[in-house]
Amino acid sequence: MFFACFPPQPCPESRPDCDFSYIREKDVEKACCLLSYFKSINDTAGKVKIRREYIKICRGAPIVPANLTGASKLCEVKICDTGGIEDAHGLLQADFANRFIGGGVLEGGNVQEEIRFSICPELVVTMLLCEVMNDHEAIRIEGATRFSCYSGYGGSFKWTGEFDDPTPLSGNSIRDVSLFCVDALPNPGVQQYSKQLIEREIRKFYCGVCKYSSMEGEDSLKGVATGNWGCGVFGGDPQLKFVVGYTPTEREITERLEAILSLEEIPNLTLQSLMDVYEHNAALFDPRPQEVESVPQNAGTSRGLQRNPTVAAKHEKLRCRIDELLEELESKCLATTTQDKREMTGLEMKRKRRRKKARRVKDKYMINDMINHEGGATDLQSVTPGVFGLPSGENRRSSTE
Repeated sequence: MFFACFPPQPCPESRPDCDFSYIREKDVEKACCLLSYFKSINDTAGKVKIRREYIKICRGAPIVPANLTGASKLCEVKICDTGGIEDAHGLLQADFANRFIGGGVLEGGNVQEEIRFSICPELVVTMLLCEVMNDHEAIRIEGATRFSCYSGYGGSFKWTGEFDDPTPLSGNSIRDVSLFCVDALPNPGVQQYSKQLIEREIRKFYCGVCKYSSMEGEDSLKGVATGNWGCGVFGGDPQLKFVVGYTPTEREITERLEAILSLEEIPNLTLQSLMDVYEHNAALFDPRPQEVESVPQNAGTSRGLQRNPTVAAKHEKLRCRIDELLEELESKCLATTTQDKREMTGLEMKRKRRRKKARRVKDKYMINDMINHEGGATDLQSVTPGVFGLPSGENRRSSTE
């Protein structure tokens, strides 16, 4: 891969190309990260484990298993304003992935996933092995070693030196570092609040976190280190993404949740009440007209969760007004388009008349030039018939006689 010896991927729509030529030629900081890896590779031991997780999506099935939406309280949350996800040792660490694993790490990208792949170059091999992720899939990577320190983000990313990873090896020679790679929806806009897209994000996060942990058993239960998933260049709402990541995380699985967010208070909610609020409020943003069902009175114990009928009526009235404005705008656009077509038709008619008049004037001057050249009369009326091969009045009489 480093020497660009691999042929191009036969299916670029499924797997990205893996070519380090851009890094070697233009990206000095990432090249330093790679050199740190090559310098220390002889001293490393252990294995890297890559696994694709998926969940089956059935019509009418719940978003996540019923055992996660019970009456148990939500887990504890710790807010950190320093450090990075890679510093959360002993926790499941989030990789805010592109649907093509690795994203732009080999093409100049320097955001969360690209930086993680740069300081842990062993992760790049997943670009060769893993196809594009679907909406119900996630990728789990275990045992990737960190080799570099860095500073900055995006255009300010800098390699600052080598890193000696202190994470110990487990009994199966795999370093105790676990990543779950999940891709958020790019540029969702206001539709990210719709029920369909919220359910997609919840399933994606559940597939990356809970499904794997439930398969591994009680001894492997870990907390989760996450952050503003899909809230950078993808344009997601940080508050919404926090709750999306919070919902599928069962308390027994996540006794600790490390969240790098600006959040001051977590209400004392249950998972079921949170799911009810999702389904209730998402209807306001659903492009398809739906009847908004009321939230059960026992859906939650926190302030602000109960659906106020007055507020619901105001929201419905606002939606109707928005629909009226959209219809009015559409009719105005249609009228404007019709008027523009009429004006364009009139303009074309004027242009045709000008062109026709210009041709007549041009023909007149051409005839005069021909007459003057032959030394004939300059009176256009007396010579015009002769020009086109017909005898003039005097010549016509003489020929008749």
